[in-house]
Amino acid sequence: MYEYLDRRYAVALYNIASAENKVEEYIADLKQINDLIKNNEDLNQIISNPKISTTKKREIFTSIFEDKIDLKLFSFLIILIEKKRIDQLTGIILQIEKVDLDNHNQVVAEVKTVVPLNNSERTALIDKLQIKYNKSIILREVIDKSIIGGVYVRVGDDVIDGTIKNKIEEMKKLMFIKG
Repeated sequence: MYEYLDRRYAVALYNIASAENKVEEYIADLKQINDLIKNNEDLNQIISNPKISTTKKREIFTSIFEDKIDLKLFSFLIILIEKKRIDQLTGIILQIEKVDLDNHNQVVAEVKTVVPLNNSERTALIDKLQIKYNKSIILREVIDKSIIGGVYVRVGDDVIDGTIKNKIEEMKKLMFIKG
């Protein structure tokens, strides 16, 4: 829903981080801050409570983070608080990671199999995906016994589902249509 705005904030922060050569540091810090907000019930309630003033939220963030993270990143978080966007931090992090991948001409491919790919399968898959997307591939392998067999690949919004589970589902649909 807020993807467009999240991307605008992400691009702005990415440009600052890139100029400072701190992209990885900023992403890591943002993830830690986001985890802290999510896992600390008190902080989460303060952030999400519209009755708590922006000034109070800014004071709390200042007391927690001011001297612990880069000043420009801290300023970015304060802007998010003032613009009432701090609750969208997860989406902003996802977008900044996408911007970073785009700028490095990379794409993440999530691959699900029942058993781990061997080296030749992995290399062949990466080669085919690099040709298809004309980008360097970051392969994230997931073992998923529920797919029964075959391979499932997701790159962005593209899905290649060559799993036995999917074939069974397709057969079930055909049986219901004809039956």
